[in-house]
Amino acid sequence: MTIAQFSIGDVAYAIVPLAEYEALRRLADDFEDAIDSADARRLYAERLEAERRGEDLSLPRDQWARIRAGESPVRVIREYRGLTQFQLADAAGLDQSLISIVESGRRDGKVSTLKAIAKALGAPLAVIAGVD
Repeated sequence: MTIAQFSIGDVAYAIVPLAEYEALRRLADDFEDAIDSADARRLYAERLEAERRGEDLSLPRDQWARIRAGESPVRVIREYRGLTQFQLADAAGLDQSLISIVESGRRDGKVSTLKAIAKALGAPLAVIAGVD
């Protein structure tokens, strides 16, 4: 590589042939893309792990809209997961009638009940309990 050097005041400059500069630029871009891809993969893996632990929840926009509109988060998430009330009750170790009562809003569930539902749905307790 041929490099011409010069200074203006205290600033040093280098001049390289355009083809060599473009090759260096491509290498730098590829390196930045690799870093961005690695960061994206790491963030995605962290998000999936948090969701697996029930600390995060990914739902389509229309499902969040249903929850924001006042629909039961338990019902919305249960239906999105493709579960019946009986299946959710079985997974949570609860009675189906209790799932129905919580979903209908006729009665707030006890913390232990909501925790069991949250765990069974793989959702954060705050979402299940409707806490913002």
